[in-house]
Amino acid sequence: MISTEIPDSRTFDNISMYLTGLSAVSGSISLRKMIMTHALYLIEDGIDSPYPFTDCYTLTPLTKPYVCVDGHHIFDLSFYSEITIIEEPARLCFHDPTQELGISLNFKSKDAFHDFFDYLKSQITIISPGLQGFFQIQRFEPPICDEKKLAIKKKKLFESFHLDSNANSDVLLKYQSELLARITPPNKQVVASEDDLNDAMESQEKMKKFLTKFFIPNERKADVWAFLTGLGPLDTINENRKNEYLALRNQWKSITQSQWRRSKILRDSFNLLNQSIGQNKQKLITVVDDPSIIAVVFNVIMSLCHCYNFLSQKHNEQIHLIRVFLFMFVQRTEKTVIKTETSNSNSNNNQNVKITYYGYRESLSYSSDDLETILFWSMLFILERGEVRRLLELPEKEKGSITAQVNDTIYIVHPLLYELLLKKGVKTFDRLIPLLTMHFSTLLPSCDCTDIWIAATAAPNFFGFIQFMVVSCFFVNFPNIMSLQPQKDQDLMKMIEPIFQVLDHYYLESVAFTLMQKSSELIQEGLADV
Repeated sequence: MISTEIPDSRTFDNISMYLTGLSAVSGSISLRKMIMTHALYLIEDGIDSPYPFTDCYTLTPLTKPYVCVDGHHIFDLSFYSEITIIEEPARLCFHDPTQELGISLNFKSKDAFHDFFDYLKSQITIISPGLQGFFQIQRFEPPICDEKKLAIKKKKLFESFHLDSNANSDVLLKYQSELLARITPPNKQVVASEDDLNDAMESQEKMKKFLTKFFIPNERKADVWAFLTGLGPLDTINENRKNEYLALRNQWKSITQSQWRRSKILRDSFNLLNQSIGQNKQKLITVVDDPSIIAVVFNVIMSLCHCYNFLSQKHNEQIHLIRVFLFMFVQRTEKTVIKTETSNSNSNNNQNVKITYYGYRESLSYSSDDLETILFWSMLFILERGEVRRLLELPEKEKGSITAQVNDTIYIVHPLLYELLLKKGVKTFDRLIPLLTMHFSTLLPSCDCTDIWIAATAAPNFFGFIQFMVVSCFFVNFPNIMSLQPQKDQDLMKMIEPIFQVLDHYYLESVAFTLMQKSSELIQEGLADV
C-alpha cells in the first residue's frame, strides 16, 4: 500500500489553524501522502495519541476534504488547492474550489512562514497565475529543477547547437554509450516465483525492487495492483469502499421518473454515454466476452461523471482506460440461472441470471457490484494519483505543459539527442500528448499497459514514471533516431513505436525506474555550468 510518509519530511511547530465556523487550534503540522492526494496534517499541542488516519482512503473525492479526530486534523490539498499569502500577520490561506476561505495557517514570524512555504514548494509544484500573493497547487510532485536555471541552460545549449552541420557521430555514440551504462538495469527480468512475490508484497519499497528484477504473471496482477493501491485483498472486497461506491451510484440510479422527464441534462448524459459505449462495444467485448460487461462499464463511468461533470465529454478516454482494468481483473464469466418461482420449474419467465466474474487466479471471483467497486476505485486512482483528470481538464492552450518534463529532461540530460531531434525535423513534442495523457493505453495492448501501470504505482510518482518511460524510449532508441531521414515535421511517435517491437516493455520499465532514481543526479550534472 502507498506509504503516507514524505521523503525528507519535516514537522513545523507553533502553528495556529483557523477553520471557517470553528475555533482556532494550535499545534505541529506536516505534509502527508494519501492514496489519491497530499494532505496537511496538524496535531494539536498536548495530544499524544497515535496518528489515527491509518485508512489511506481517509481523503478521496468521495469524502469530506477536512477530517478531525480527537485533536488530529487533516485536510485535502487537492480540494484546498488555491493559496493566498498574507504578510501581516504571516499567514497562509487555503481556499476551496469556490475560492471561499477554508483554512488559514498563522505563523509566529515571517521567517517561520517562509521556512514552511519554501518546504512546501520543494515537495509539490505550486504556481503563480500572475496575481500578487495568489498561488495554485498544480501537482503533488516538485519541478524537476529550478526554472530560472533551466531557462539559462536552454539558452546556452540552443546557442551552442549547430543545426546546419553534421554532428560527429563518434561523439554522439560515445555520450550515448556512457549514459546508457548508467541507466541500464544490470539484471534481466524473469518470471517471479510465488515466494518472491509474497515477500515483495510486504512493503512498497520491496515491491519497487521486485519489479526491477521480475515481471508479474497475469494471475497475480490484480493482487499486486490491489496491494499497491490499498484496495486489497480482493478475495474479500473492502466493505467501506463498496458502500461508498454504491452510495454514489445510488445517487443517479435512484432518480424518479418525474426527475428523469424534467432533467434534459441527465437524459443527454445517459444518451451520450450509451452512444459512446455502443460505438466501443466491440473493444470491451474483446476483453470480457460477455454482454453483461456493458452494464458494468456504464455504471462505473456514469458514477465517475457524477463526480466530475467534465468527464461527460470524455467517455472515449474513460473507455480506453477501463479496458486495461478489465484485462487486469477479469478472465472469464459464468452465468447461473436463479428461478424466482419454484412452482413452475419449466417456466423461463421467472428466472434471473446471476453473472460471476472470474480473475486469472481461479479462486478469485466477483459479483457485478464487487467488480464495479474495484473498477471504480481503480479508475479514480488513475484519474487522481495518475493525474489523468488534471491532464484531461487542461485548457487547450496549456496542453503543451503535458510534455514539458519529457522535453526538459532530454534537454538537460542528453542535449546531443535534443539537438539531433531538431535536426531530424522535430518541431514540437505535442504529438506525445495522447500517449502521456492516456498512460500508453493508446499505443500498447491492455496486457502490456497493466505492467506499466503497476510499475508506475510502485514508483514515487505515477505520472513521473510514465514520463520517464517515454524519455527511456528516446534514450534507448537513439541509434535508430540517428538513421532517420530529416523531415519538415518529424512525427515523434514514429521514434517510440518501433522500440516496443524490438524490446519488451519490461526492459523499458527497468530503465525508467533507474532513470527516475538517478534523475536528480543527472539533472544536477546537466545544470552544473549554470
